[in-house]
This record gives sequence, structure tokens and C-alpha cells, in this order.
Amino acid sequence: MTETEKIKKCYDICEEIGESEGVGIHIIPLGATGISDDIYRVYHKDGYCMTISRTEAGEEFDTRNQKDGFIYEFYGDEFEGFMPIEIDKALDFLSNLQGKEGLK
Repeated sequence: MTETEKIKKCYDICEEIGESEGVGIHIIPLGATGISDDIYRVYHKDGYCMTISRTEAGEEFDTRNQKDGFIYEFYGDEFEGFMPIEIDKALDFLSNLQGKEGLK
């Protein structure tokens, strides 16, 4: 799986679960910052914080991290007071949330 596919999978999981709190995680949709920007902030009980976003691709955008007409971005090391997290670890714990009870 490419890095872009991993980011997209994380985004899709956040979109599927929606705003949630429980089982050691808090997912917060930050709302549309523009016509087509979607952003999720995810906090994990082990001290991680990350942002996962999707932006509609256009001619003016870099084609890096582009899939299915969108640009996917992952930020796991920008938050003071939180431990950095890599996309593989984020994908692992987000994937384990799918279908779990105790969210919302």
C-alpha cells in the first residue's frame, strides 16, 4: 500500500466513524475550511495527535498524495505536547476501531 493509499484509508475510517469519543480515541471533524476541504483531528489516549485531510485536486495542486481526484495529507508530528506518530501506526489503530462498540 502506498503512503497516499494509507492516508486515504485513515481518512475514510475517520469519515465512516465520524465525530467520536471512546475506546481511547477522540475524532473531531474540523468542518469545511473551504468548498471541498475536509479535515479530521484525532487524539489518542497514548499521547498522539494527528490531522488527516482531503482536498479536491485542481490544476494548481501538486500531484503528490493525489488519489481519485483528491489530495490526502497526514500530519502526525506538528503538535506541541504530543508524541509524533507515523502513518503506519495511525492506520493500525484506526483500522482496529472499525466496527468497535463504545464510540460516539
